[in-house]
Amino acid sequence: MGIGDWLNRLFGGSHKGVPCALCRCPIPDSDLKKGIALVIARKEFCRGCVEEITRRRAQGWTLSADVGSSSTVHLL
Repeated sequence: MGIGDWLNRLFGGSHKGVPCALCRCPIPDSDLKKGIALVIARKEFCRGCVEEITRRRAQGWTLSADVGSSSTVHLL
């Protein structure tokens, strides 16, 4: 999701889809069906965050997600 989607959500614009666990931008259902957005540890991540996680993983970063009741996700 781009900055336009983020600004739209910030100012109360309508959106469809579930929010990303990291950036809170709405994820269209079609992105999840196509595999562009992913579900990791029962949390949905948008295309941009998936790319960022992948890029950071290649540099030695890891993803830490609490699978309990918390919605906190950390990039370590």
